[in-house]
Amino acid sequence: MLQVKAVGKAMEENFGTKGRARNFCKRREALWDLGLHRSLAFGCRFSVMLEEEEMIVRCKCVIRAEVFARTNMTALLCGHVFHAECIQKWFEHTDTPSCPNCGASINTEQIVRRLFFSATDDLDDATLVDELMEKVDNLEAENNNLNRQLDEARNLQKKLTEERNSVEEQLRTSKKNEDNLEALVKSVEEVLKVLDKREADLEMLNEVCNNACTTLRSVEEQLKILRNKETD
Repeated sequence: MLQVKAVGKAMEENFGTKGRARNFCKRREALWDLGLHRSLAFGCRFSVMLEEEEMIVRCKCVIRAEVFARTNMTALLCGHVFHAECIQKWFEHTDTPSCPNCGASINTEQIVRRLFFSATDDLDDATLVDELMEKVDNLEAENNNLNRQLDEARNLQKKLTEERNSVEEQLRTSKKNEDNLEALVKSVEEVLKVLDKREADLEMLNEVCNNACTTLRSVEEQLKILRNKETD
């Protein structure tokens, strides 16, 4: 099974420069798009597998629907790639040589008979899929955990906001009560001043009354003396 590093414009459009995915979500979307919906410019269908820092592409011939071996690939001038024996049989059964993929007219003298790629070791599809699914599950679990923490933080913030509003309301009530108490104290002080003045007035009246009583008793004594003299 041939595995080659994907390069070119189609890769850059989906993964950024140097064929690297910017983040795992983009790589997962690209896995879906490229693996299930697209055929790239090589004229073969691609099964795309992603690792952390590079993308690996496995090519299939659209005529035979089999994965290419390392040395049995032929490239047409239009850029599409097929098994050498597949394209040869295709040309034998057509009047005008054309690409099975795009239909472009082909000059059989301009066919690249052999293609060679720098290959990596074979990768186990199931293992790669399992690793990717595990990464997806881990990211989803982490995302769910973060969302749960976010909800808890929001609930805590809401609770703290309500408590702050309650304390502020209590402070406003206390300030209002304090203002009312200060007004009451001032009112009581005014009343006390009035009472002090009245008490002073009463003391003055009491002194006048006492003086009047003393004068009255003195007059009564004098009248009594005068009456006694008249009797004698």
